Amino acid sequence: MSCRPQQVREFLQNESNKKDFLEYMKTLYNNEVLECWDLCQKYLATSNASTRADYLKQLKTVYLTEGHQKEVNITGKTRSDIVAGIDAGETSDKLLHEIEQELFKLMAFNIYPQYLREQKKAHNALQEKPVSDTVMSVLLLVTLSYWYYLIATVIF
Repeated sequence: MSCRPQQVREFLQNESNKKDFLEYMKTLYNNEVLECWDLCQKYLATSNASTRADYLKQLKTVYLTEGHQKEVNITGKTRSDIVAGIDAGETSDKLLHEIEQELFKLMAFNIYPQYLREQKKAHNALQEKPVSDTVMSVLLLVTLSYWYYLIATVIF
């Protein structure tokens, strides 16, 4: 199942969708990807210098620190470029462009299609109607009656 990047961006703009997607990603032990991407989006959406500094600190200490529980899987070059930029005091939007793109591609072309397949499976499972106890009882009664008829015919 292929997805257009714009479709994924629109999906993630809805907070309810984002929450459901995050819950799905937790089942894959991959929720840090969406959390880090979301942090980048928040950074890009604000112009407050203090808030931006806090976001960069969180990005570096949580998502870019090797061995951290929530370390994101990005290229070494991207990681080193961002850490060097943060350490040098850079605060431009361009600083987070590479990581935002890498994380988005991972979600759009890998995780999101898996999510859609799982949603489709869940939807299809809900559409299947289980056989009721009454139907099963009737089937059992018919089967037993048939066997009784066969046995009675052979004996008599």
